[in-house]
Amino acid sequence: MTNGPLNDVAATTDFTRNPLLAIVVIGASGDLAKRKTYPSLFSLYQRKLLPSHTIVWGYSRSRLTHDSLRKQIRPFLQASISESPQNEELLQSFLNMCFYQRGTGYDDINAYHSMHSSIGIQKKAVEKCLKDREITSSQRHQNHLFYLAIPPNLFHTATQTITQSFATIPQDSLRILFEKPFGRDTESYLHLSNSLSKLPGIHESQMLRIDHYLGKDMIRAIPSLRFNNPWARAIWNRKYISHIVISMKETIGTAGRGGYFDQYGVIRDIIQNHLLQVMTLVAMEEPETTITSNVEGMRDAKCRLLEDVKIPTREDCVVGQYVGYKDDEQVPDESCTPTFAVIKLFVDNERWRGVPFVLLAGKSLEEKSSEIRVVFRSDIGSRNELTIRIQPENEISLTTNVAGNDYGDGMKQETMVLNLKKETEENHMPNADGAYSKLIYDALKGNSSSFVRDDELRLSWEICTPLLHQIEKNRPYPYEIGSRGPPQAQRILDNDDHHHGRSRL
Repeated sequence: MTNGPLNDVAATTDFTRNPLLAIVVIGASGDLAKRKTYPSLFSLYQRKLLPSHTIVWGYSRSRLTHDSLRKQIRPFLQASISESPQNEELLQSFLNMCFYQRGTGYDDINAYHSMHSSIGIQKKAVEKCLKDREITSSQRHQNHLFYLAIPPNLFHTATQTITQSFATIPQDSLRILFEKPFGRDTESYLHLSNSLSKLPGIHESQMLRIDHYLGKDMIRAIPSLRFNNPWARAIWNRKYISHIVISMKETIGTAGRGGYFDQYGVIRDIIQNHLLQVMTLVAMEEPETTITSNVEGMRDAKCRLLEDVKIPTREDCVVGQYVGYKDDEQVPDESCTPTFAVIKLFVDNERWRGVPFVLLAGKSLEEKSSEIRVVFRSDIGSRNELTIRIQPENEISLTTNVAGNDYGDGMKQETMVLNLKKETEENHMPNADGAYSKLIYDALKGNSSSFVRDDELRLSWEICTPLLHQIEKNRPYPYEIGSRGPPQAQRILDNDDHHHGRSRL
């Protein structure tokens, strides 16, 4: 394999069109793999979306066998299906596809070679069984998808060992999925990115960085809502929009993740990735068409938007920490890590100049919700709002002015709601949402627009890093569990001269 550029065909090869597929879960004994990766693969198997001859190999340092791995993941798979003989047969059929390889570390090339050999033996057995009935000469190779469910400090080691031990695989038959976090700031991200880009045998187009928010139905619907509706095209600009609030609120605290969370904080954990990604979809220009002429159109449009985002200052941000956060034994007593943050951003382009984009995220707040509120300008004292709700319901609502009663009582506001089926009801996906399953399927299909490109991450870190370095010198405001966050946060909109009418965070 070479490290040169891939053409569009190689970068978007559809793995589902080839019956032979090996999925390798690196870090198979970890919590992420058991709770997300394997259940998501099982969901795809239930829906017959995996190639007909798929095998799933797990790799980690734990002393497991094929059978003990299957026993470990079984309860997490059972949680997504009802009890019945048919479902038990389906579950057992999937487990029979799952195998395990132990290594002494993520650089144990002998263990990777052993796994590669076992995969090759299974491939030959399938080919012999199929003969020429189902598999064509162009499909005699086997595609490989590696899912790295491991900490980012192991990305370089694992990727290097993969490319060395699987070096005989054609480049367009290998893809690697990476899980966040991708660095802590611009410098650490560039170090990680440069270390991967210098590896022989792997190209940027083969590296797929997961942001699970990009797998959520309502997030995926934003481009269609904006660009396929004439009314949205007409009003989606600074002439009509006062400000936009993008929020993700949680009622729980760190929930046993205090040690991990304290290293990152809410801006790194949620705003720099999830909410900035949502903002790019809400604010970007329409991507250049389409898959045949520009496979990177969506990601190009997102990068152009990020390039226009002005770097926020300390005055554009309020951070808080809920009372009791430091009671977690994993959190240092002197911790200044924010569990709440609200940041106001401005986009310096013709469409959005002067319109505040307010990104809000917090733990232990008054409600569990994720939403996008598009607040329209008004000179008559009442305001129209379009709300795209991501959690807990999938719905779109419009608050608008209508006539009062027949006795001339003027005008009143009403909210029209379009309820959409929950992902769990519509798609029977595990783990309360089907985001991971959809993203794994996109990875198999070669849909790169669902993943975060290297330059997107660099730009998002360049937006957030100066602010992060400033706020780390200050203690966050305290706020009570179950509140709306620190009262000081409201000044982000109250003191803003650009929006019309009072808005509440």
